[in-house]
Amino acid sequence: MNALKNIVKPTVIESNQLIDQYLPDIANNFDLVNTNNLISIDGQLNSWKIWTDKILPVQLTILRKDGDYQLIIGQSEQITPTKGLNEFTLSNPISVKVGDCVVLSYGDQGSNNDHQVIDDYKSNLEIVKIFYKGKVKRTQSDEYVEIRNNGNGIADLSNWQLTSSGKGQIFTFPTGTCVAAGQSIRVYTNEIHQESGGFSFNSKTAIWNDQGDVGKLFDRDGNEVSSFSYK
Repeated sequence: MNALKNIVKPTVIESNQLIDQYLPDIANNFDLVNTNNLISIDGQLNSWKIWTDKILPVQLTILRKDGDYQLIIGQSEQITPTKGLNEFTLSNPISVKVGDCVVLSYGDQGSNNDHQVIDDYKSNLEIVKIFYKGKVKRTQSDEYVEIRNNGNGIADLSNWQLTSSGKGQIFTFPTGTCVAAGQSIRVYTNEIHQESGGFSFNSKTAIWNDQGDVGKLFDRDGNEVSSFSYK
């Protein structure tokens, strides 16, 4: 199956300033969430662009996290683009806020009403792997912890913390960090890998003990959400 390559470029206008958000990715299923570039400013969403090499109906949706739920703030009409670059104007501009997520829905799924709550969307974050024997000599900078969202909703990790029991290191996720359903991110010891989120402890020495350690994930309120141990 040929994948649908796309770039979504909503234009948010505030005080006559243009703010662009890009979504480079490949769509193999119906829903694609912009987790890398969340809306970064309050304003009005008036138009959007998409580039595609495959004709398939598509709809733009803006989601806003509200506790454990995702609130649909607004949607475009369902449109079938032509091959190449397409630009669409929203008949009903969408008022967006910092941290809102951009979602693409493919196929004949129909439209939802504005401000509908998707009440069965839940996140379920879990530490699934700690790569503790790095291949980089001395520093083991390529060590990493992998965290996966096993739920069916967007997970907001803003100000969550990842800790190592052995070395007492703490990594705090920056505001706006989101993980789409079924997706994973990694936090490296001292490397940056944008394809897995671009997160790093920025530690010049190894963090994870070769003889056993425990990694823990805490939410913004300090509640332990997941732990992973090895010997």
